[in-house]
Amino acid sequence: MDDRLHAPSGLLGDLNLLARRTSPQRRAAQQEELRSGRITQRRAARGRLREALRERGYPEVGQGLIALYGQGRIGMEALARQLGVGRGTLRDALVEQGVALRASGATTDTGRRSRITANIAKAAAAVGAADLRRWLRERRAEGWSLRRLAERLDRSVPWVQARLAEDSTQPAP
Repeated sequence: MDDRLHAPSGLLGDLNLLARRTSPQRRAAQQEELRSGRITQRRAARGRLREALRERGYPEVGQGLIALYGQGRIGMEALARQLGVGRGTLRDALVEQGVALRASGATTDTGRRSRITANIAKAAAAVGAADLRRWLRERRAEGWSLRRLAERLDRSVPWVQARLAEDSTQPAP
């Protein structure tokens, strides 16, 4: 090993390293390499999406995305998993095709149950009840109208009707 290249202070090695890190040509080459890699990955992901939609009988990407996501009750994450692509790829394709994106969890059964449970807890807290269904049944027995119950809970009449119709022996959804 050549001792002239390794000064005791390591100065020569530090300068060499610094020059390689800050070289504008090197940085430009790295950025171009990254950009071309991303383009290749994006192109491959879109190819997988087109192929998955064709396998499901949709020759056009837009037609398939509208049928499966736009009109269906399937969420983006589940659809991406079914199609074998990432959520980012699916989201980009939906936006390109003009398909309106839904709020996260808006159409899944889990999301719906979660919102119902949260609303029941909020309504129960508003009236100071441990069991909202019991509280609703007691008020109905006292002659409260559905409208009065809805106003008291700050919920809609159909929401109150649904809670009254639920079997009280089952846990909240």
